[in-house]
Amino acid sequence: MTKSQSAPTPLSQLAIGDEGVISKVGAEIRGLKKFADVGFIKGEKIKVENRAPLGGLLRVNVMGASISLHHDEAQHIFVRRQG
Repeated sequence: MTKSQSAPTPLSQLAIGDEGVISKVGAEIRGLKKFADVGFIKGEKIKVENRAPLGGLLRVNVMGASISLHHDEAQHIFVRRQG
């Protein structure tokens, strides 16, 4: 299995600079519609831009926008890594 065909990984486990494609947004995530409205949908490219020093927040780029989300929310967003 190549990196582009890897098993889905929770967004919370990606490192700064990692890129991938969203494969699933768990239904248990609070504010599911809010996440869909800002681009967290299956098939959309995503890149981790930064992380808070103590691991509370992640900043990601999705659909050309920088968005911050909590680590516990990122655990319900699954990504297939690329590159």
